[in-house]
Amino acid sequence: MTSYNIADLDRPAGERWITMSNALTRAGHGLSLSEKRIVAMAAATLDSRKALKPGEAPTTRISAADYAETYGVDLDTAYDQLQAAA
Repeated sequence: MTSYNIADLDRPAGERWITMSNALTRAGHGLSLSEKRIVAMAAATLDSRKALKPGEAPTTRISAADYAETYGVDLDTAYDQLQAAA
C-alpha cells in the first residue's frame, strides 16, 4: 500500500485503484459481468484530475487485447464479451 504511487498513470488497468460513487455502484447491480468489467476498466483509465467542461462526457477506449490481459481470458473470449456488452 505504501508503494502505490497515485500519480503513476502508466500502471496497467488491472493494477490501478479506483473509487466509484454509490450511484455508480448501485447502477451496476443489474449489469452482466462483462458490462461491470467494462465500467471498471473505463473508470480505471480516466484521469479524475482532468476538469471537464459542463455537459462534456469523459471518453476512453478499451481494446480486446487489454480486456483479455486484465481479466485473464483469451482474445476470442474478450472480443465476444466486449461485443455482447456493447
